[in-house]
Amino acid sequence: NIESDIFDASIKGQYDLKTLPSYFKSVASKYIPSLGLTYVQPGKQDFEFNLKIKYFEPLSILFAPKLKIPEQANFNGKFVSDSNTANLNGFIKLIQYNKIKVNNLIIDESTSADAMNIFITSDRVDITDSLYIKNVNIANILKNDSLSLNVKLSDKDAINQLDLNSLVEFTSNGDQRIQLSILPSDVIINNQTWKIQEKVSFSFDDGRTKDQEFSLLRRTKISGFELFRDNQMLTINGYISKDPADELLIGFNNFKLTTFNPLTTPLGITLNGTLNGNAKLAGLGPSPNVEAEIRIDSLNYNKLAVGNMTLSAGLDNSTKLINVKMNVENNGETTMDIAGTYNASDDQNNLDMKLIMKDNEVALFQPFLKNLVSNMNGKVSADLSVTGKLNRPQINGNLNLTDGGMTVNYLKTPYRITDKIEVENTVIKLNNLKIRDVKDNIAIANGTVDMANVNNPEIHINIVATNFMALNTTAKDNPLYFGVAYGTGVFSFNGPTN
Repeated sequence: NIESDIFDASIKGQYDLKTLPSYFKSVASKYIPSLGLTYVQPGKQDFEFNLKIKYFEPLSILFAPKLKIPEQANFNGKFVSDSNTANLNGFIKLIQYNKIKVNNLIIDESTSADAMNIFITSDRVDITDSLYIKNVNIANILKNDSLSLNVKLSDKDAINQLDLNSLVEFTSNGDQRIQLSILPSDVIINNQTWKIQEKVSFSFDDGRTKDQEFSLLRRTKISGFELFRDNQMLTINGYISKDPADELLIGFNNFKLTTFNPLTTPLGITLNGTLNGNAKLAGLGPSPNVEAEIRIDSLNYNKLAVGNMTLSAGLDNSTKLINVKMNVENNGETTMDIAGTYNASDDQNNLDMKLIMKDNEVALFQPFLKNLVSNMNGKVSADLSVTGKLNRPQINGNLNLTDGGMTVNYLKTPYRITDKIEVENTVIKLNNLKIRDVKDNIAIANGTVDMANVNNPEIHINIVATNFMALNTTAKDNPLYFGVAYGTGVFSFNGPTN
């Protein structure tokens, strides 16, 4: 027995610590002999153990600094070599690795004469701060050189669900040591049932020569993957490897963009339209090659009819340049054209793009300006260049608003603008900008809006007004001062919008 502030542990019975790893290998070899594991003859093992982890941080610093178990963890097991018994049970309230959090993790492993069973469950797995999976259940049965696997994600009433069945087969010779087959399975995305057919197969280390040691990640062949619903289909075929000659083909056929809405809705974006096209990836290592040709018919963005969009993109691996060309047509006219490059190797000036817009809906910009204005409408044309880093772009050019309407969140005042606006280094410059309120009174605005931090723009604006709506709030908006106010004079607004 061991008791400490870090953990409590006990072991009872006969055990040979020196050959314990070999004992575990011998258990695995009973169910998957094709693995060809080498080990010494294990000594007699006949013991039970209990382990309670109370303070994991000192252990994690030594072995895995990014792994955290902030609350207690309990494990117990029974191992008997004469009967090939290897049973293990564990419960961890919370386990965290970087941003990934696994809640209420239960591990239940047991052996019988002909099979090893491993069951893993979790109430919830947080992948990011906003993306999570509830009710994860994984069942594994190992026997006769095969692994039967079932993965269930989420409960039966959830919007997104997965019920995946697969079979992993092991062989000791040939060029396909491990082959994974997907059995008929259901995937529910956004309350829609999708199917995976039985013909899907994954071959690991495909094409291995006799003189090569088996490697799980060297070359994987994917054949016949089809995720389909009605006439919609996503296909994947080809190879995953570092060899530039090995290509992975991804195809979309009549794929509805609404499928992506569970991911985009938290960003304030809803999509509609039909996606067709393909993408080709090769040399999937540090230096991949990527090509894509995609078309979206009847693209709808936040319930706005955008038009038909075509996109072509390709990564030139020798120059690290990603070439992008996007075109949108609406009612027979080109309303948006984007062309340029993204330099994946240059940390100082990644983007070099040109954006031209003609009579687009102002509301297209709503998700990006939601902390500054709302209820956007009207038309916008633009001639902009985008350079700088991907996470901090520099935007330069001009915008032309035609009867553009918006409500300033800070004041709750609705205004309309028909004027030209200059953008320099992501700073919107207002030069004698004419603004009209709900009574058609005019104010003249001069100053800047710095959009470097889209989530919290900084404004420095002076407005000269006569009988102009300057406030339209209620106590719910700000209990310190509220009401409807029309003002005459000079108004100054300075500072971040929060």
